[in-house]
Amino acid sequence: MVVLGDKKFCSSSCSDFVESKASRQRAEGEGNLVRCRERAQSRAAKDESKLSENADRRVRDRIKRPWNYDGPIPTTRHISQVLPRVLRDIGKQYQDRPDLVLAAWPDVIGQKLAPMTQAVSFSDGFLVVKVNNSTLYSLLTQNDKPRLIKNLRDKFPQTMIKSIVFQLG
Repeated sequence: MVVLGDKKFCSSSCSDFVESKASRQRAEGEGNLVRCRERAQSRAAKDESKLSENADRRVRDRIKRPWNYDGPIPTTRHISQVLPRVLRDIGKQYQDRPDLVLAAWPDVIGQKLAPMTQAVSFSDGFLVVKVNNSTLYSLLTQNDKPRLIKNLRDKFPQTMIKSIVFQLG
């Protein structure tokens, strides 16, 4: 039942029934108001039970479950199933460590040229090297680049080394 000012509107099938003081007295005699109130109460009880079911469902959906969990199947795994994968992941991280490539740059280029160059970064297979002067830049770019890439690939066989980018600086 909805109350607007001094008038009441029933929310059930008798929605066109408007109740004021005079009409309320007539309706009570006929029993319409009683039936209307009973219908409104039963609908409110049904709506309340639906709300509590929806709230329970939302709480159940919020509980975290393992990916691809399929009921009562245990989610634990034996160490022999997990260990190879973990070791493989650790090996990949070790192979792709850019700091190892940067640290090895002085050995790759040699004792004479190491003080005039500096390995800056290594990402996506590209090694960026700063060079002190333009003469050394042209020498490394034109003559020594294939040899340096070969030396890096020999030193780090599991790491994908695409190219060396020389920069003046």
